[in-house]
Amino acid sequence: VKTTIYFEGSANISNGDLREGFTTLLSRRIAISKFQVKLCNDKNSAIRVYNKATTPYKRVVVDLDKHENFRDAEIAVLNMQTQKDNCFFMVQEMEAWFSSQPDVCKGVFGNQFPAFTGNASVVDNPSSKLKELTRFKNQPYHKVKHAAELLKNLNIEKLENEFPDVKRLVETLSK
Repeated sequence: VKTTIYFEGSANISNGDLREGFTTLLSRRIAISKFQVKLCNDKNSAIRVYNKATTPYKRVVVDLDKHENFRDAEIAVLNMQTQKDNCFFMVQEMEAWFSSQPDVCKGVFGNQFPAFTGNASVVDNPSSKLKELTRFKNQPYHKVKHAAELLKNLNIEKLENEFPDVKRLVETLSK
């Protein structure tokens, strides 16, 4: 059975293909025959499309936009209490995943990329922090262009160790 995963993220591929990035990342741990990625431009769209989908084999992955401690409160805000086992968060944003693996960022942005310090999951507004850290580039961090490339290079096992919802997503899809 193939599970559809609705991700918050741009479906427009003119700047990069986030669907391909997420698929490549997940396929390192889960057989590609077990899932398909669908992109929904923003959090509300992802939740709406997820709720309208008729298949019982569905999951949704969106930015939490806050610290992990607010997970249950956000589940309530999104009215996903009865679907909480199918809802996964990128804490705080997808960019926190990148900040947790500075070696991957250096591979994309060059050796002059400064490393993040501290726990990546508690960095406030990691996308702004990433833009700030790449201001030395002619093209600083772009939320789609660079994210698509970075996703393909992340180590999913490291993400599982640092981000509980990544681990839970992989475990859920592996069943």
